[in-house]
Amino acid sequence: MGNSRVGQYLLEYEIGGFPSPITTHKLRCNIMVVGTPPAGTVPTAIDVNKRGGTTANLQVVADQVWSYFRLLYGITQSASSFTLWNWVTNTAKDFVAAGTLTTPLGATGAFQSMQQTTLTFRSGGGGIAKLVFIEPNQTGESRSPLIPNAAGSAVQRIAAFALSADSPFQALDNGFFVAALRDARGQNEAIRNRRLGVS
Repeated sequence: MGNSRVGQYLLEYEIGGFPSPITTHKLRCNIMVVGTPPAGTVPTAIDVNKRGGTTANLQVVADQVWSYFRLLYGITQSASSFTLWNWVTNTAKDFVAAGTLTTPLGATGAFQSMQQTTLTFRSGGGGIAKLVFIEPNQTGESRSPLIPNAAGSAVQRIAAFALSADSPFQALDNGFFVAALRDARGQNEAIRNRRLGVS
C-alpha cells in the first residue's frame, strides 16, 4: 500500500538523560520484517529485511542502527530500550517486541537544548523519508545537502549507513532509501515551549 504505514513495522528507541525538566525522546524509523511475528516474540527470533537483500535478527539490527544513531547523542544520554511495533492503521500500532541495547550510552559531546536535526532521503518508490533527532549533540540553524561519507561527520556516517546494503530503513512507500537529500537543523518549537514553560 503506497504511502501508508499499514503493515509496516516501527523500530522505536526511548532516549533518556535530558534535564531541565527531565525529559525522554522517541527516535523512530520504519522497517520491514519477515512474516508476521506475534506480540511478545523475542528480538532474536524476528528477522528484518535489509537493503542489500539479506536479513538479520531484530536484536542485531537494533544494536547496529543505534551504533550510528548514538553518534548524535551526548555521553549523558542513553537509549534505555527499543520496541518494535506493527502499524495496524495509519494512527494505531500494536506491540510486537522489546529489548535492551548492548551499548545504550550516547557517543560524544553534550545534548543541545531545544535543537532538532532532520535528515531526509529519497526512497526507491520516489517518496521522501526522514530521520528526526531531537536534542542531539548538533546545533545551528541551517539547511544543507546531506553528503554520505562513511568516514565523515556523524550525520554523514548515518547517511552512508542509511544507503548501505546493511540499512533496514524504509519509507512509507515501502521503498528502501536510495539517495541522501538534506541535513536540516533548527529549533524544535514544542521542546522549546516545554523547556521554557510556555503553554
